[in-house]
Amino acid sequence: MAATDSAQSSWGIRRMVRGIGSILKAQLVGTNASEDVEVCDSFDLLDGEMREVSLGEGRGKALLSKVNGTHYATSHLCPHAKAPLVKGTISKDGRIVCPWHGACFSATTGDIEESPSIDALHSFPVKEANGKVYVEVSNWEHVKQGRRIPKCVKRRGDAKATVVIVGGGGAGFAAAETLRLEGFNGKIVLLTSEPYLPIDRPKLSKSMKTTASKIALRDAAHYETMQIDVRLSSRVTRVNTKTRAVEYVSTNNEPPAPFDLTYSFLILASGTVPRVLKGSAGFKNVHTLRTVSDSNAIEDAVQLARETAMLQDANAKPNLVIVGTGFIGMEAAAAFSKTCNVTVIGSTPFKQSLGDQVGLAMAKLHESNGVSLKLNIGIQALEADGGDGSQVGHVVLNDGQRIAVQVLVAGIGSIPATDYLTDSGICVDSDGGVSVDTSTRVSGHENVFAVGDIARYPYHITGESVRVEHWAVAQNQGRTAAQNIMRLISAYDPSSVTLIPFTAIPFFWTVQYGKSLRFAGHAKNFDEIYVDGSLDVANLSFVAYYACEGRILAISSMGGDPIVAHGSELIRLGKMPGLDAVKGGLDILGLSL
Repeated sequence: MAATDSAQSSWGIRRMVRGIGSILKAQLVGTNASEDVEVCDSFDLLDGEMREVSLGEGRGKALLSKVNGTHYATSHLCPHAKAPLVKGTISKDGRIVCPWHGACFSATTGDIEESPSIDALHSFPVKEANGKVYVEVSNWEHVKQGRRIPKCVKRRGDAKATVVIVGGGGAGFAAAETLRLEGFNGKIVLLTSEPYLPIDRPKLSKSMKTTASKIALRDAAHYETMQIDVRLSSRVTRVNTKTRAVEYVSTNNEPPAPFDLTYSFLILASGTVPRVLKGSAGFKNVHTLRTVSDSNAIEDAVQLARETAMLQDANAKPNLVIVGTGFIGMEAAAAFSKTCNVTVIGSTPFKQSLGDQVGLAMAKLHESNGVSLKLNIGIQALEADGGDGSQVGHVVLNDGQRIAVQVLVAGIGSIPATDYLTDSGICVDSDGGVSVDTSTRVSGHENVFAVGDIARYPYHITGESVRVEHWAVAQNQGRTAAQNIMRLISAYDPSSVTLIPFTAIPFFWTVQYGKSLRFAGHAKNFDEIYVDGSLDVANLSFVAYYACEGRILAISSMGGDPIVAHGSELIRLGKMPGLDAVKGGLDILGLSL
């Protein structure tokens, strides 16, 4: 009996020790214990392929890629909007492209190669042994987070260089952060006319009512950590390139207080301002959309109109008129289609970017969701209501139609915000833009760069001089300008430096009624569109190719992921086939990158 009791006691102790060991191992794995996780066989992936692999039940996933015979592992979701990267594309040079919004990452390091993501992917070591592939995880929080916020060089007190950035949009934000990421240890001052930190501006037209903090790209603590001096409510009034000075006023003060800064390098990223609808001055119910306050003002006006209408009829909806059929106008129409009687006035939706065929299909999508479209009919007048004359009561069209309105939103385009460059020595184009070279540097000014919506740059694919007002283009240009400034600062002889050319392929997107449309490339002068798929509103799923003299310059799609991401890479690499080949049935997804 004693022997049996002793054996049972020994077994119990061993079981308890194993249990404690398992608990300790689990705790260590949850923190910093390194663990090799078997994910596949060595020959499961071919070069240029990727696969989403499990790191254990309930422990997360990784993206496994194979580039030039070597396996690499990174986070598996795009940090920008959580798109599964495995559904995107990978090129032979190890570049992963997100299928949704075109963000690009290095498969080998996880680093950002192109925006709109502002965070990189985590990268995990990979080992091969006995015909198996193992992903080494030393910090399981990195698997859970799925994003790597940049750790940047901080400012040195004795560093003399100062970079001043005019504008707090996507371009200015990307420039400031990239400077630190690239090793700049001088002073960075970002001047923004807005009263809040840089925001994810595309979200304004997609959801309306919001707060600046909810859509902020980074919080205040991040800028403090990176030692980026963000000066809010700071409107630049003048630039003097001879003295290398920027003058601005702080609109937080009453009266506005003037200040000035001297710079070593200047980045102009001031963006655009909305065009004003002719005849709308003085009307309180006419709105434009550019800022958080604009977005909230539209939502508040609609809500007030809704409450007023419901006093007469509980089921009544207010009349919302939108002038303009670009992205701002059509996204606003979709956002309010369920709560308002929406009328849109303008040309064929997205005609300039997407062409008549796709534009008319988008028009039918809106009509099927209750939106009334008045296309290709000009506005004759805005009539005041019968009150004090401060509100538009009707929009009168050229054909005599009178459209009742409680809230009017004008989305008729924008103009570059460059008034402050008068007498600066910087040449401003007829449309208010600023022409730059391939490096985004302003001609005749070795230490001034212009990026984002104001920048007119040589598009390397066609040789055209273009100005592209898209979010990702602005971010990528900000990154390029910062990288080139670092090259100039680091060089012994700046005049001999070869600067990095801006070569990103424009990529934009819109989501309307739950359907995502993506576009890559630039085809301002396309002469032919070929549509593969259905433009019928009941089964809207297509790929459209935009060509000039048979050369495909751009591609758009709805329901065809990842074809736009793949097409973007084919354009970048010079591998996009001619339009005749596509018409003949060639599937571009079958072309290697």
